Amino acid sequence: MDATNTKSKEEIETYYDQYVKRQSQVGVNARHRSIINLLKKEGMRSKNCVLEVGCGIGTLTSLIAKQVSNGSVVACDISPDSIEFAEKRWPKATNVRWLVTDMLDFVAERPFDYIVLPDVLEHIPVAQHPQLFKTLRAVSHEQTLVVAHFPHPKGTEWSREHRPEKLQIIDQCLRADELMANAYAAGFVLNRFESYSLWEEPYDYQRFVLSVDRPAEGPRVKSKFRRFLTETCLKYFG
Repeated sequence: MDATNTKSKEEIETYYDQYVKRQSQVGVNARHRSIINLLKKEGMRSKNCVLEVGCGIGTLTSLIAKQVSNGSVVACDISPDSIEFAEKRWPKATNVRWLVTDMLDFVAERPFDYIVLPDVLEHIPVAQHPQLFKTLRAVSHEQTLVVAHFPHPKGTEWSREHRPEKLQIIDQCLRADELMANAYAAGFVLNRFESYSLWEEPYDYQRFVLSVDRPAEGPRVKSKFRRFLTETCLKYFG
C-alpha cells in the first residue's frame, strides 16, 4: 500500500471499511494487553471517562469498557463500517458510545480523564497532527492524561523496504521531536516516552504519556513516611 500521507478522507474511509474483515480475524493480543496495563499503571479507575481515537472494530475498546465499568468510553473511528461492526460485536458494552469521526472537528459535552491513541497516530497524516492535538486539548481537563502507542519508526522503515504489502494506506514513521513539538504547541507536556519490545528485538513499539501543561508549582515536601522510605532505600541499596 501507499505509505504516504497524500490520501483523501474518502480514500482512507474506504480502505478501513474494507479492513474490517481482516481486523475481525484478530482477537485480543499482547499489544492490547500492553496498552491496558499501561493505562492501569497510569491510574485508570472504574469511574473514569475515556476517549479512544481509532477504535477500529472495538477490540481494545471492550477491554477499556470493562476497566471503567462505572465510567464511560467514547470510541471513535473514521470508518463507518468499523463502527457499525463494533456496535454489533460488543452489544454488552453499554457504557460505550460509538462515533464516526476523523477527529478534526470533534467536540464533547464534557472533558475526558484519559485519551487513548492505540496505534493510530501513524495512520493520521502528520500534517493533521497539530489540529489533532489541539482538538484533544480542547476536550481535556487539568488532570487528563493522553496515552499513545505506535510502532517504532525503525520497524516501519524496515517494513517499507522489505514488506510494503504489510503497510496500511497511510503508515508513517513517527519522529519523537515532531510529535512532541505538536503536543507542546497544543498545551500538553511529556510525562513519559519510551521504546520497548513486544514481539521483536530490540524495539518494535513506542509509547508516550502526556499531561496538560499547568502553571508551575513550588516543590512539595514528601510526607514523613515517604521520606523514611527514600532514606532507607538510599541507605541500604545506594
